[in-house]
Amino acid sequence: NNMAESLGRITALELGEEPDHAGAAAATHRVMDSLGIEGVRLSDNSGLSTENRITPRALVQLVKTAADDPRLNATITGLPTSHSTGTLAGRYSEHSSSHAAAGLVRGKTGTLDGVSTLAGTIHDQEGNVFVFALMANSPGATGPQMDTLAAALSQCGCG
Repeated sequence: NNMAESLGRITALELGEEPDHAGAAAATHRVMDSLGIEGVRLSDNSGLSTENRITPRALVQLVKTAADDPRLNATITGLPTSHSTGTLAGRYSEHSSSHAAAGLVRGKTGTLDGVSTLAGTIHDQEGNVFVFALMANSPGATGPQMDTLAAALSQCGCG
């Protein structure tokens, strides 16, 4: 959250905006517009504002844009990996129903009251790579539920 807000403020400075929440959001909207990504409304870049809105389609477009542009490769390779790194390190364990996807999912998690999201890439059993976004707006929504869905996609022979 802090890194995202900092990057937004750096972008604001580069684009001539004020380096505050509003300026960072305005700069990010300009970048999104230049990439043709719709479905994003920000009041901050940290993702903590209850005013922020993003569609699953916009998340998929963002991940796909990063995956398709060599200059943005670190965006994808830097995503946490299931049962290995970052916010996914403790997930997809041997004792979970999602263990079959350990090492196959790279994703950014998002969890607020009543909202759980996982977006990134999945490798399936045939070596195909899929871009995905899972989002649940429900008081009972949890990361492990998102993991179960991602694990099901990883077991697909979809080629």
